[in-house]
Amino acid sequence: MKYYIISLLSFLLITGCSSNNDAPEPGQEIPEGNETIAPDEIENKWPEYKSTMYHFRLPHPQQWSVMEFNFGENIPVINVFPETDRNMVQLPLTVHAIAGVSYIGIYPEGYGTELPMGRDRPLQAGSDSPVNFSINDNESKVFLLENDAPWGYFIVPENPPANWKNGFIFAQIAVNDFRTECIDKETGKLLDSRDCDPMLGDTVKRYGAVDEQMKEEVIKMLQNIAFSESDNDSAGDATGGAGIHVESPRPQSVISFPLQVKGEARGSWYFEAEFQVALKKNNETISEATVKAQDKWMTTDFVPFKATLPAPDQSLKGQANLVFSNSNPSGKPQNQKKHTITVVLPE
Repeated sequence: MKYYIISLLSFLLITGCSSNNDAPEPGQEIPEGNETIAPDEIENKWPEYKSTMYHFRLPHPQQWSVMEFNFGENIPVINVFPETDRNMVQLPLTVHAIAGVSYIGIYPEGYGTELPMGRDRPLQAGSDSPVNFSINDNESKVFLLENDAPWGYFIVPENPPANWKNGFIFAQIAVNDFRTECIDKETGKLLDSRDCDPMLGDTVKRYGAVDEQMKEEVIKMLQNIAFSESDNDSAGDATGGAGIHVESPRPQSVISFPLQVKGEARGSWYFEAEFQVALKKNNETISEATVKAQDKWMTTDFVPFKATLPAPDQSLKGQANLVFSNSNPSGKPQNQKKHTITVVLPE
């Protein structure tokens, strides 16, 4: 299932977004594979939702609720929203939820729906992106009010877990004093919502003020979403998982060349005191190096490592993935481990 249908809703539906949610009735909760934990590493002691079924984790404020649904054609969705808004929304929340509510919706297997009307632009990698993982620049979008304030994010991960099927994340920030207008393509005059047809070129405009407190909480949650490929991955921060911790570079940091990499990995990552690291852009390797142990590697404990990656041959900008691969002399897929952090290439 494609994550969205590339077509437009009628303006009637858009204006309905200010008072109704077009989501289907809530289905049964996903019965297994998920749990809630409270990791010590979250500086403000937020609880953490962790999906072992879809291999991601999401810290959230104490006063926010997490709910799981199956709806439509058995489509899984995870909603994260303020508990105070529970009685004013229809669950599950979708990309057409009422404008006055903030929420994050995670759709690991996609959801066939139209995207919201109004101004939008591609979501740019680097500082413009609210997440700390690589995104699909061609599909991801940020939605804007007429005052240029972002109110929504449609985020398609570039390298999601293997069992995500056309999955995406949609985040909405509450807008106060929300209203819409439709401008006639031919005359430039205001149209009644019943006469508005964006399919023929009429323009939908959104007005209001983004709730700054809600914005801060939504962005912080997005910044802390992290993926893991295995249920055995570490529950630590984005620099650690599957028996490896990367000290430098940090996720989303702007790197320079030659790129100095250091950290520690368990002895099982090494063979003859080495394993590999590659810098990838759009899934193509642009630089690589051999990681070398800085101490005795024949142990189950963590062993310090260092590596130096040369500058790429071509000039590239934006996000890239630093991919660590364990040494796997057996060649068996079940013994292969990878760990990825997202960095930003220098201008």
